[in-house]
Amino acid sequence: MFRLNFIAGETRMPVYQFICKKHGRFEKITIKAEWDDIRCPKCGANARVDQKCIFEHDIFMKKLIINSVIALLLGGAALIACSNNQEAEQEPEKGVIEEMTDRAAKEAVNRIRTPLNKARSAADQEEERLNDMDESLKK
Repeated sequence: MFRLNFIAGETRMPVYQFICKKHGRFEKITIKAEWDDIRCPKCGANARVDQKCIFEHDIFMKKLIINSVIALLLGGAALIACSNNQEAEQEPEKGVIEEMTDRAAKEAVNRIRTPLNKARSAADQEEERLNDMDESLKK
């Protein structure tokens, strides 16, 4: 039915649901005094009240909530799609210059490692020789 609600000193307008025998339900902002004269907007036949009262503010809020949820879902889907695209962009194929740079870097590392490895090897051989000499002197 109709209920009177006050928001910030203003009355919200009631939206009643009416039923047309031919076209079904429709909504209309009206007052009780006009119920007998309500006609279907499609065919003009008399309509009867469905005894439910919705307020314009309630309809607005429902639509706002539904649209907000849809916007959030679409925004989330867009963010997920963008993050997947960024991952794909992070590992592009290397061009000729990058391959040449990588090859030159590997060669430079090998040039540095070679003398270091030889020095370690010589140090290990010297240590083994000294250990062998110590063992032979102990016997």
